[in-house]
Amino acid sequence: MRKYDIRGIYAQMEIDLIASMKRNLTRHENEEKKLGFKWPQWQQKKLEDLQQYKKEAAQIVKKAEPVIEQAVEQEIKGGFFAGIKRTAMKLLGKFMPLPRKLNIPDVSDENFFKLNEGRVNALVEATQGELKAARFAILRQSDDVFRQTIFKSQVYLNSGAASLGQAIDMATRDFLDKGLDYITYSNGRRVNVASYAEMALRASSQRAVFAGEGAKRQQMGNPFVVVSAHNNCSELCLPWQGKVYIDDVYSGGKASDGPYPLLSKAMAAGLFHPHCRHNMTTFVPGVSRMPEPVDNTEALANYKAEQRQRYMERQIRRYKRREAGSVDPDNQAAAAVKVKEWQGKLRNHLKTNEHLRRDPNREKILGGVSQAEHNELLKLAAKNAKIKETRAHIRSEAQPKKILTGQQNKHIPGTHEYKQYQAKYEKKGETGPSYLTIPPDQIEPLVKQYAGTGEIRLNNKGEWNHKETIMTNDAVIGKAVNNLTGAEADTTVFMIHYAKDGVHVVPAYPSLKKGKGNDGLS
Repeated sequence: MRKYDIRGIYAQMEIDLIASMKRNLTRHENEEKKLGFKWPQWQQKKLEDLQQYKKEAAQIVKKAEPVIEQAVEQEIKGGFFAGIKRTAMKLLGKFMPLPRKLNIPDVSDENFFKLNEGRVNALVEATQGELKAARFAILRQSDDVFRQTIFKSQVYLNSGAASLGQAIDMATRDFLDKGLDYITYSNGRRVNVASYAEMALRASSQRAVFAGEGAKRQQMGNPFVVVSAHNNCSELCLPWQGKVYIDDVYSGGKASDGPYPLLSKAMAAGLFHPHCRHNMTTFVPGVSRMPEPVDNTEALANYKAEQRQRYMERQIRRYKRREAGSVDPDNQAAAAVKVKEWQGKLRNHLKTNEHLRRDPNREKILGGVSQAEHNELLKLAAKNAKIKETRAHIRSEAQPKKILTGQQNKHIPGTHEYKQYQAKYEKKGETGPSYLTIPPDQIEPLVKQYAGTGEIRLNNKGEWNHKETIMTNDAVIGKAVNNLTGAEADTTVFMIHYAKDGVHVVPAYPSLKKGKGNDGLS
Protein backbone atom coordinates (compact mmCIF):
# COMPACT_ATOMS: atom_id res chain seq x y z
CA MET A 1 0.00 0.00 0.00
CA ARG A 2 1.32 3.47 -0.85
CA LYS A 3 2.54 5.78 1.87
CA TYR A 4 0.03 8.53 2.49
CA ASP A 5 1.04 12.16 1.95
CA ILE A 6 -0.74 13.72 4.92
CA ARG A 7 0.57 17.18 4.01
CA GLY A 8 -0.90 16.73 0.54
CA ILE A 9 -4.31 15.71 1.90
CA TYR A 10 -4.56 18.84 4.04
CA ALA A 11 -3.09 21.05 1.32
CA GLN A 12 -5.71 19.69 -1.10
CA MET A 13 -8.38 20.54 1.47
CA GLU A 14 -6.94 24.04 1.81
CA ILE A 15 -6.92 24.79 -1.92
CA ASP A 16 -10.44 23.36 -2.31
CA LEU A 17 -11.64 25.77 0.38
CA ILE A 18 -9.86 28.67 -1.33
CA ALA A 19 -11.53 27.78 -4.65
CA SER A 20 -14.94 27.58 -2.95
CA MET A 21 -14.39 30.94 -1.25
CA LYS A 22 -13.42 32.55 -4.55
CA ARG A 23 -16.45 31.03 -6.28
CA ASN A 24 -18.86 32.30 -3.63
CA LEU A 25 -17.30 35.76 -3.37
CA THR A 26 -17.65 36.28 -7.13
CA ARG A 27 -21.15 34.80 -7.46
CA HIS A 28 -23.75 37.19 -9.02
CA GLU A 29 -20.89 39.19 -10.61
CA ASN A 30 -22.57 39.35 -14.04
CA GLU A 31 -25.87 40.33 -12.47
CA GLU A 32 -24.16 43.14 -10.55
CA LYS A 33 -22.49 44.47 -13.70
CA LYS A 34 -25.78 44.45 -15.57
CA LEU A 35 -27.94 46.10 -12.88
CA GLY A 36 -25.31 48.37 -11.42
CA PHE A 37 -23.27 47.76 -8.31
CA LYS A 38 -24.85 48.76 -4.99
CA TRP A 39 -22.77 48.06 -1.92
CA PRO A 40 -25.51 47.26 0.66
CA GLN A 41 -27.12 44.75 -1.70
CA TRP A 42 -23.72 43.16 -2.41
CA GLN A 43 -23.01 42.69 1.28
CA GLN A 44 -26.45 41.15 1.79
CA LYS A 45 -25.94 38.74 -1.13
CA LYS A 46 -22.51 37.75 0.19
CA LEU A 47 -23.95 37.03 3.63
CA GLU A 48 -26.47 34.77 1.89
CA ASP A 49 -23.63 33.15 -0.10
CA LEU A 50 -21.82 32.55 3.19
CA GLN A 51 -24.37 29.84 4.00
CA GLN A 52 -23.61 28.09 0.72
CA TYR A 53 -19.87 28.43 1.37
CA LYS A 54 -20.26 26.91 4.84
CA LYS A 55 -22.05 23.91 3.31
CA GLU A 56 -19.33 23.47 0.68
CA ALA A 57 -16.58 23.85 3.30
CA ALA A 58 -18.16 21.20 5.52
CA GLN A 59 -18.41 18.82 2.54
CA ILE A 60 -14.76 19.41 1.59
CA VAL A 61 -13.56 18.63 5.11
CA LYS A 62 -15.89 15.65 5.54
CA LYS A 63 -14.72 14.15 2.24
CA ALA A 64 -11.14 14.04 3.51
CA GLU A 65 -11.93 12.55 6.93
CA PRO A 66 -11.87 8.82 6.03
CA VAL A 67 -8.61 9.23 4.10
CA ILE A 68 -6.97 11.01 7.04
CA GLU A 69 -8.11 8.42 9.58
CA GLN A 70 -6.89 5.62 7.33
CA ALA A 71 -3.54 7.39 6.90
CA VAL A 72 -3.08 7.75 10.66
CA GLU A 73 -3.97 4.14 11.43
CA GLN A 74 -1.76 2.74 8.67
CA GLU A 75 1.23 4.92 9.53
CA ILE A 76 1.18 4.40 13.29
CA LYS A 77 0.35 0.69 13.39
CA GLY A 78 2.76 0.03 10.54
CA GLY A 79 5.49 1.89 12.41
CA PHE A 80 4.83 -0.02 15.63
CA PHE A 81 5.01 -3.44 13.99
CA ALA A 82 8.05 -2.46 11.91
CA GLY A 83 9.81 -1.41 15.10
CA ILE A 84 9.05 -4.73 16.77
CA LYS A 85 10.26 -6.73 13.80
CA ARG A 86 13.47 -4.74 13.39
CA THR A 87 14.38 -5.10 17.06
CA ALA A 88 13.51 -8.79 17.19
CA MET A 89 15.65 -9.53 14.12
CA LYS A 90 18.61 -7.70 15.62
CA LEU A 91 18.43 -9.31 19.04
CA LEU A 92 17.60 -12.79 17.74
CA GLY A 93 20.83 -13.13 15.85
CA LYS A 94 20.70 -11.34 12.50
CA PHE A 95 23.30 -8.90 13.80
CA MET A 96 24.35 -10.74 16.97
CA PRO A 97 25.12 -14.49 16.72
CA LEU A 98 23.68 -16.28 19.72
CA PRO A 99 25.43 -19.29 21.33
CA ARG A 100 22.13 -21.10 21.85
CA LYS A 101 18.52 -20.85 20.86
CA LEU A 102 16.64 -18.66 23.31
CA ASN A 103 13.08 -19.42 24.40
CA ILE A 104 11.77 -16.00 23.39
CA PRO A 105 8.35 -15.35 21.76
CA ASP A 106 8.70 -14.28 18.15
CA VAL A 107 7.25 -11.23 16.40
CA SER A 108 3.89 -12.90 15.92
CA ASP A 109 3.46 -13.81 19.61
CA GLU A 110 -0.24 -13.26 20.36
CA ASN A 111 0.15 -12.47 24.06
CA PHE A 112 2.83 -9.89 23.36
CA PHE A 113 0.59 -8.02 20.95
CA LYS A 114 -2.42 -8.18 23.26
CA LEU A 115 -0.33 -6.51 25.96
CA ASN A 116 0.69 -3.69 23.60
CA GLU A 117 -2.51 -3.33 21.58
CA GLY A 118 -3.89 -0.75 24.00
CA ARG A 119 -0.90 1.58 23.77
CA VAL A 120 -0.90 1.45 19.96
CA ASN A 121 -4.64 2.08 19.69
CA ALA A 122 -4.33 4.94 22.18
CA LEU A 123 -1.66 6.54 20.02
CA VAL A 124 -3.82 6.13 16.90
CA GLU A 125 -6.85 7.63 18.63
CA ALA A 126 -4.85 10.53 20.09
CA THR A 127 -3.41 11.45 16.69
CA GLN A 128 -6.77 11.11 14.97
CA GLY A 129 -8.19 13.37 17.68
CA GLU A 130 -5.49 16.01 17.11
CA LEU A 131 -6.11 16.06 13.37
CA LYS A 132 -9.88 16.12 13.85
CA ALA A 133 -9.49 19.20 16.05
CA ALA A 134 -7.40 20.73 13.27
CA ARG A 135 -10.24 20.13 10.80
CA PHE A 136 -12.71 21.90 13.10
CA ALA A 137 -10.24 24.78 13.31
CA ILE A 138 -10.18 24.91 9.50
CA LEU A 139 -13.95 25.36 9.37
CA ARG A 140 -13.89 28.08 12.01
CA GLN A 141 -11.16 30.03 10.23
CA SER A 142 -12.82 29.62 6.82
CA ASP A 143 -16.04 31.07 8.21
CA ASP A 144 -14.17 33.96 9.89
CA VAL A 145 -12.20 34.83 6.74
CA PHE A 146 -15.34 34.90 4.56
CA ARG A 147 -17.16 37.21 7.01
CA GLN A 148 -14.17 39.51 7.40
CA THR A 149 -13.73 39.71 3.63
CA ILE A 150 -17.30 40.95 3.16
CA PHE A 151 -16.72 43.92 5.46
CA LYS A 152 -13.01 44.57 4.79
CA SER A 153 -13.73 44.85 1.07
CA GLN A 154 -15.78 47.99 1.68
CA VAL A 155 -12.89 49.58 3.59
CA TYR A 156 -10.42 48.82 0.79
CA LEU A 157 -12.82 50.03 -1.91
CA ASN A 158 -13.30 53.31 -0.05
CA SER A 159 -9.52 53.57 0.38
CA GLY A 160 -8.87 53.61 -3.35
CA ALA A 161 -9.06 50.07 -4.73
CA ALA A 162 -9.75 50.32 -8.45
CA SER A 163 -12.41 47.60 -8.51
CA LEU A 164 -14.42 45.27 -6.33
CA GLY A 165 -12.14 42.41 -7.41
CA GLN A 166 -9.06 44.25 -6.19
CA ALA A 167 -10.82 45.15 -2.93
CA ILE A 168 -11.64 41.47 -2.33
CA ASP A 169 -8.04 40.48 -3.09
CA MET A 170 -6.75 43.06 -0.62
CA ALA A 171 -9.15 41.72 2.01
CA THR A 172 -8.07 38.10 1.50
CA ARG A 173 -4.33 38.71 1.00
CA ASP A 174 -3.26 37.86 4.55
CA PHE A 175 -5.23 34.64 4.41
CA LEU A 176 -3.85 33.63 1.02
CA ASP A 177 -0.30 34.43 2.11
CA LYS A 178 -0.45 32.19 5.16
CA GLY A 179 -3.14 29.71 4.23
CA LEU A 180 -5.17 28.03 6.94
CA ASP A 181 -3.09 28.81 10.03
CA TYR A 182 -5.65 28.58 12.80
CA ILE A 183 -3.41 26.15 14.71
CA THR A 184 -1.69 28.13 17.48
CA TYR A 185 1.16 26.78 19.62
CA SER A 186 1.53 27.61 23.32
CA ASN A 187 4.17 30.24 22.47
CA GLY A 188 1.65 32.08 20.26
CA ARG A 189 3.15 30.96 16.96
CA ARG A 190 0.60 30.11 14.28
CA VAL A 191 1.30 27.31 11.83
CA ASN A 192 -0.25 26.28 8.53
CA VAL A 193 -2.58 23.32 8.96
CA ALA A 194 -0.86 21.21 6.27
CA SER A 195 2.50 21.66 8.00
CA TYR A 196 0.91 20.90 11.36
CA ALA A 197 -0.73 17.71 10.07
CA GLU A 198 2.55 16.52 8.55
CA MET A 199 4.41 17.22 11.79
CA ALA A 200 1.75 15.57 13.97
CA LEU A 201 1.66 12.35 11.95
CA ARG A 202 5.45 12.18 11.61
CA ALA A 203 5.89 12.63 15.37
CA SER A 204 3.21 10.03 16.18
CA SER A 205 4.64 7.59 13.66
CA GLN A 206 8.08 8.03 15.20
CA ARG A 207 6.68 7.42 18.68
CA ALA A 208 4.95 4.29 17.37
CA VAL A 209 8.21 2.93 15.95
CA PHE A 210 10.00 3.71 19.21
CA ALA A 211 7.18 2.12 21.21
CA GLY A 212 7.31 -1.06 19.12
CA GLU A 213 11.09 -1.30 19.38
CA GLY A 214 11.01 -0.48 23.08
CA ALA A 215 8.33 -3.06 23.88
CA LYS A 216 10.38 -5.77 22.20
CA ARG A 217 13.62 -4.64 23.84
CA GLN A 218 11.93 -4.70 27.25
CA GLN A 219 10.57 -8.18 26.59
CA MET A 220 14.04 -9.39 25.62
CA GLY A 221 15.98 -7.62 28.36
CA ASN A 222 18.11 -5.11 26.43
CA PRO A 223 17.43 -1.40 27.19
CA PHE A 224 20.36 0.09 25.26
CA VAL A 225 19.92 2.33 22.21
CA VAL A 226 22.16 4.44 20.01
CA VAL A 227 20.90 7.69 18.47
CA SER A 228 21.71 8.37 14.82
CA ALA A 229 24.21 11.08 13.82
CA HIS A 230 23.36 13.44 10.94
CA ASN A 231 25.53 15.85 9.00
CA ASN A 232 22.51 18.18 9.04
CA CYS A 233 21.45 18.86 12.61
CA SER A 234 19.76 21.59 14.64
CA GLU A 235 21.33 23.15 17.73
CA LEU A 236 18.65 21.46 19.82
CA CYS A 237 19.74 17.92 18.88
CA LEU A 238 23.44 18.47 18.23
CA PRO A 239 24.65 17.61 21.78
CA TRP A 240 22.67 14.37 21.85
CA GLN A 241 23.27 12.69 18.50
CA GLY A 242 25.60 9.73 17.92
CA LYS A 243 25.55 8.56 21.56
CA VAL A 244 24.44 5.45 23.47
CA TYR A 245 21.64 5.74 26.04
CA ILE A 246 19.68 3.62 28.47
CA ASP A 247 16.14 3.76 27.13
CA ASP A 248 14.05 4.47 30.22
CA VAL A 249 11.20 5.92 28.12
CA TYR A 250 10.17 3.05 25.83
CA SER A 251 12.21 0.01 26.98
CA GLY A 252 11.79 0.19 30.75
CA GLY A 253 15.49 0.78 31.38
CA LYS A 254 16.93 2.25 34.57
CA ALA A 255 20.13 4.07 35.50
CA SER A 256 21.65 0.96 37.12
CA ASP A 257 21.50 -0.99 33.85
CA GLY A 258 24.82 0.33 32.55
CA PRO A 259 27.37 3.14 32.20
CA TYR A 260 25.24 5.26 29.86
CA PRO A 261 23.03 8.35 30.34
CA LEU A 262 19.24 8.07 30.42
CA LEU A 263 17.34 8.74 27.21
CA SER A 264 14.72 10.73 29.12
CA LYS A 265 17.28 13.44 29.94
CA ALA A 266 18.21 13.89 26.29
CA MET A 267 14.54 14.03 25.28
CA ALA A 268 13.78 16.59 28.01
CA ALA A 269 16.54 18.77 26.54
CA GLY A 270 15.10 18.63 23.01
CA LEU A 271 16.05 15.35 21.34
CA PHE A 272 13.19 14.01 19.16
CA HIS A 273 11.43 17.40 19.05
CA PRO A 274 8.42 17.60 16.65
CA HIS A 275 10.52 18.29 13.53
CA CYS A 276 13.40 16.00 14.52
CA ARG A 277 14.55 13.40 11.99
CA HIS A 278 16.83 11.46 14.30
CA ASN A 279 16.09 7.85 15.06
CA MET A 280 17.49 5.31 17.46
CA THR A 281 18.32 1.65 17.10
CA THR A 282 18.99 -1.19 19.49
CA PHE A 283 22.56 -1.18 20.77
CA VAL A 284 24.31 -4.39 21.82
CA PRO A 285 27.43 -3.55 23.88
CA GLY A 286 30.56 -5.06 22.39
CA VAL A 287 28.80 -5.93 19.13
CA SER A 288 27.02 -2.90 17.67
CA ARG A 289 28.94 -0.20 15.83
CA MET A 290 28.79 3.46 16.76
CA PRO A 291 27.69 5.99 14.09
CA GLU A 292 30.42 7.78 12.17
CA PRO A 293 31.27 11.08 13.92
CA VAL A 294 30.23 14.32 12.20
CA ASP A 295 31.65 17.83 12.20
CA ASN A 296 29.34 19.91 14.40
CA THR A 297 30.08 23.20 12.62
CA GLU A 298 29.34 21.66 9.22
CA ALA A 299 26.21 19.90 10.50
CA LEU A 300 24.82 23.16 11.85
CA ALA A 301 25.64 25.06 8.64
CA ASN A 302 23.91 22.39 6.56
CA TYR A 303 20.85 22.62 8.81
CA LYS A 304 20.63 26.40 8.41
CA ALA A 305 20.91 26.03 4.62
CA GLU A 306 18.03 23.54 4.67
CA GLN A 307 15.92 25.91 6.78
CA ARG A 308 16.55 28.59 4.17
CA GLN A 309 15.27 26.13 1.54
CA ARG A 310 12.11 25.54 3.62
CA TYR A 311 11.55 29.32 3.76
CA MET A 312 11.82 29.59 -0.03
CA GLU A 313 9.37 26.72 -0.48
CA ARG A 314 6.91 28.52 1.80
CA GLN A 315 7.21 31.65 -0.35
CA ILE A 316 6.49 29.63 -3.49
CA ARG A 317 3.38 28.15 -1.88
CA ARG A 318 2.38 31.59 -0.61
CA TYR A 319 2.28 33.12 -4.08
CA LYS A 320 0.69 30.04 -5.60
CA ARG A 321 -2.16 30.46 -3.11
CA ARG A 322 -2.44 34.11 -4.13
CA GLU A 323 -2.51 33.08 -7.78
CA ALA A 324 -5.23 30.50 -7.13
CA GLY A 325 -7.34 32.63 -4.80
CA SER A 326 -7.12 36.11 -6.33
CA VAL A 327 -10.23 37.46 -8.03
CA ASP A 328 -8.58 40.23 -10.04
CA PRO A 329 -6.69 38.97 -13.17
CA ASP A 330 -3.87 41.48 -12.66
CA ASN A 331 -3.30 40.24 -9.13
CA GLN A 332 -3.24 36.66 -10.40
CA ALA A 333 -0.61 37.58 -12.99
CA ALA A 334 1.51 39.40 -10.40
CA ALA A 335 1.40 36.38 -8.12
CA ALA A 336 2.48 34.10 -10.99
CA VAL A 337 5.54 36.31 -11.54
CA LYS A 338 6.46 36.05 -7.86
CA VAL A 339 6.18 32.27 -8.05
CA LYS A 340 8.76 32.17 -10.84
CA GLU A 341 10.97 34.63 -8.98
CA TRP A 342 11.10 32.47 -5.85
CA GLN A 343 11.58 29.30 -7.89
CA GLY A 344 14.65 30.95 -9.43
CA LYS A 345 15.99 31.87 -5.99
CA LEU A 346 15.47 28.28 -4.86
CA ARG A 347 17.36 26.88 -7.87
CA ASN A 348 20.32 29.16 -7.13
CA HIS A 349 20.29 28.20 -3.46
CA LEU A 350 20.40 24.50 -4.35
CA LYS A 351 23.33 25.07 -6.72
CA THR A 352 25.24 26.74 -3.90
CA ASN A 353 24.37 23.97 -1.44
CA GLU A 354 24.83 20.73 -3.36
CA HIS A 355 23.94 18.54 -0.37
CA LEU A 356 20.33 19.76 -0.58
CA ARG A 357 17.72 18.09 -2.79
CA ARG A 358 14.70 19.69 -4.38
CA ASP A 359 11.29 18.30 -3.39
CA PRO A 360 8.65 19.52 -5.88
CA ASN A 361 5.86 18.37 -3.54
CA ARG A 362 6.88 21.04 -1.03
CA GLU A 363 6.34 23.70 -3.67
CA LYS A 364 2.83 22.57 -4.61
CA ILE A 365 -0.23 24.03 -2.96
CA LEU A 366 -1.90 20.66 -3.62
CA GLY A 367 0.90 18.87 -1.80
CA GLY A 368 1.72 16.59 -4.72
CA VAL A 369 -1.60 14.74 -4.63
CA SER A 370 -3.22 14.54 -8.04
CA GLN A 371 -6.99 14.39 -8.30
CA ALA A 372 -6.72 10.82 -9.56
CA GLU A 373 -4.65 9.79 -6.52
CA HIS A 374 -7.01 11.66 -4.23
CA ASN A 375 -10.01 9.82 -5.69
CA GLU A 376 -8.25 6.46 -5.37
CA LEU A 377 -7.50 7.18 -1.72
CA LEU A 378 -11.15 8.00 -1.13
CA LYS A 379 -12.19 4.71 -2.73
CA LEU A 380 -9.69 2.82 -0.59
CA ALA A 381 -10.88 4.59 2.55
CA ALA A 382 -14.52 3.79 1.71
CA LYS A 383 -13.61 0.13 1.15
CA ASN A 384 -11.72 -0.09 4.44
CA ALA A 385 -14.58 1.62 6.26
CA LYS A 386 -17.01 -0.95 4.83
CA ILE A 387 -14.75 -3.83 5.87
CA LYS A 388 -14.41 -2.35 9.36
CA GLU A 389 -18.20 -1.99 9.56
CA THR A 390 -18.67 -5.58 8.36
CA ARG A 391 -16.15 -6.90 10.86
CA ALA A 392 -17.95 -5.09 13.68
CA HIS A 393 -21.27 -6.59 12.51
CA ILE A 394 -19.78 -10.09 12.46
CA ARG A 395 -18.46 -9.70 15.99
CA SER A 396 -21.72 -8.29 17.32
CA GLU A 397 -24.76 -10.17 18.58
CA ALA A 398 -26.63 -8.98 15.49
CA GLN A 399 -24.89 -11.78 13.57
CA PRO A 400 -25.98 -15.18 14.97
CA LYS A 401 -23.07 -17.64 15.37
CA LYS A 402 -25.11 -20.83 15.75
CA ILE A 403 -24.37 -23.57 13.23
CA LEU A 404 -27.01 -24.10 10.52
CA THR A 405 -27.28 -27.87 10.56
CA GLY A 406 -28.64 -28.33 7.04
CA GLN A 407 -25.91 -26.26 5.39
CA GLN A 408 -23.14 -27.57 7.65
CA ASN A 409 -24.03 -31.23 7.04
CA LYS A 410 -23.12 -30.76 3.36
CA HIS A 411 -19.50 -30.80 4.55
CA ILE A 412 -19.74 -33.59 7.14
CA PRO A 413 -19.19 -37.09 5.62
CA GLY A 414 -21.89 -39.68 6.28
CA THR A 415 -24.79 -37.24 6.54
CA HIS A 416 -27.74 -37.27 4.16
CA GLU A 417 -26.95 -33.72 3.01
CA TYR A 418 -23.31 -34.63 2.28
CA LYS A 419 -24.35 -37.56 0.09
CA GLN A 420 -26.80 -35.38 -1.84
CA TYR A 421 -24.13 -32.71 -2.38
CA GLN A 422 -21.65 -35.39 -3.50
CA ALA A 423 -24.18 -36.64 -6.06
CA LYS A 424 -24.52 -33.14 -7.55
CA TYR A 425 -20.78 -33.02 -8.17
CA GLU A 426 -20.83 -36.47 -9.75
CA LYS A 427 -23.54 -35.38 -12.21
CA LYS A 428 -21.22 -32.57 -13.37
CA GLY A 429 -18.28 -34.98 -13.68
CA GLU A 430 -16.54 -33.38 -10.70
CA THR A 431 -15.38 -34.42 -7.26
CA GLY A 432 -16.43 -32.89 -3.99
CA PRO A 433 -17.28 -31.34 -1.71
CA SER A 434 -14.51 -30.37 0.73
CA TYR A 435 -15.23 -31.82 4.16
CA LEU A 436 -14.53 -31.35 7.84
CA THR A 437 -12.54 -33.87 9.89
CA ILE A 438 -13.07 -32.25 13.29
CA PRO A 439 -15.96 -33.42 15.50
CA PRO A 440 -19.24 -31.50 14.94
CA ASP A 441 -19.20 -30.17 18.51
CA GLN A 442 -15.95 -28.28 17.75
CA ILE A 443 -17.38 -26.29 14.85
CA GLU A 444 -19.28 -23.63 16.79
CA PRO A 445 -16.36 -22.92 19.19
CA LEU A 446 -14.12 -22.56 16.12
CA VAL A 447 -16.50 -19.97 14.66
CA LYS A 448 -16.71 -18.02 17.91
CA GLN A 449 -12.92 -17.99 18.19
CA TYR A 450 -12.22 -16.67 14.69
CA ALA A 451 -15.35 -14.80 13.56
CA GLY A 452 -14.40 -11.27 12.55
CA THR A 453 -10.65 -11.94 12.33
CA GLY A 454 -10.32 -13.14 8.74
CA GLU A 455 -10.20 -11.75 5.22
CA ILE A 456 -13.36 -9.95 4.09
CA ARG A 457 -13.82 -9.23 0.39
CA LEU A 458 -16.06 -6.73 -1.35
CA ASN A 459 -17.29 -6.78 -4.95
CA ASN A 460 -16.95 -3.88 -7.42
CA LYS A 461 -20.08 -2.31 -5.95
CA GLY A 462 -18.58 -2.38 -2.46
CA GLU A 463 -20.91 -5.16 -1.30
CA TRP A 464 -19.88 -8.03 1.00
CA ASN A 465 -20.40 -11.60 -0.21
CA HIS A 466 -21.22 -12.79 3.35
CA LYS A 467 -18.11 -14.95 3.55
CA GLU A 468 -14.94 -14.65 5.62
CA THR A 469 -11.70 -16.55 4.96
CA ILE A 470 -9.78 -17.58 8.09
CA MET A 471 -6.07 -18.10 7.46
CA THR A 472 -4.63 -17.65 10.98
CA ASN A 473 -5.77 -21.02 12.36
CA ASP A 474 -2.91 -23.54 12.80
CA ALA A 475 -4.80 -26.80 13.46
CA VAL A 476 -6.04 -29.04 10.64
CA ILE A 477 -9.82 -28.83 10.44
CA GLY A 478 -10.60 -30.84 7.32
CA LYS A 479 -9.80 -31.85 3.75
CA ALA A 480 -9.83 -29.44 0.83
CA VAL A 481 -10.94 -31.18 -2.36
CA ASN A 482 -9.95 -30.09 -5.86
CA ASN A 483 -13.21 -30.42 -7.78
CA LEU A 484 -11.46 -31.02 -11.11
CA THR A 485 -8.75 -33.54 -10.15
CA GLY A 486 -10.17 -35.02 -6.97
CA ALA A 487 -6.92 -34.30 -5.11
CA GLU A 488 -7.34 -33.86 -1.37
CA ALA A 489 -5.19 -31.90 1.05
CA ASP A 490 -5.19 -31.39 4.79
CA THR A 491 -6.08 -27.79 5.48
CA THR A 492 -6.07 -25.33 8.36
CA VAL A 493 -7.82 -22.70 6.24
CA PHE A 494 -11.59 -22.38 6.25
CA MET A 495 -14.39 -20.06 5.22
CA ILE A 496 -17.25 -18.98 7.44
CA HIS A 497 -20.47 -18.45 5.47
CA TYR A 498 -22.82 -15.99 7.19
CA ALA A 499 -26.62 -15.95 6.95
CA LYS A 500 -29.34 -14.06 8.82
CA ASP A 501 -30.05 -16.96 11.15
CA GLY A 502 -26.61 -18.55 11.54
CA VAL A 503 -23.39 -19.78 9.92
CA HIS A 504 -21.66 -22.78 8.46
CA VAL A 505 -17.98 -23.64 7.86
CA VAL A 506 -16.35 -24.84 4.64
CA PRO A 507 -12.72 -26.07 4.45
CA ALA A 508 -10.63 -23.98 2.04
CA TYR A 509 -7.48 -24.83 0.12
CA PRO A 510 -4.23 -24.35 2.10
CA SER A 511 -2.63 -22.43 -0.79
CA LEU A 512 -4.86 -19.46 0.12
CA LYS A 513 -2.31 -18.71 2.84
CA LYS A 514 0.19 -18.09 0.07
CA GLY A 515 -2.26 -16.11 -2.07
CA LYS A 516 -2.56 -18.76 -4.79
CA GLY A 517 -6.36 -18.98 -4.93
CA ASN A 518 -8.56 -21.98 -4.24
CA ASP A 519 -7.24 -24.33 -6.94
CA GLY A 520 -10.75 -25.35 -7.95
CA LEU A 521 -11.98 -26.43 -4.54
CA SER A 522 -15.55 -26.10 -3.32
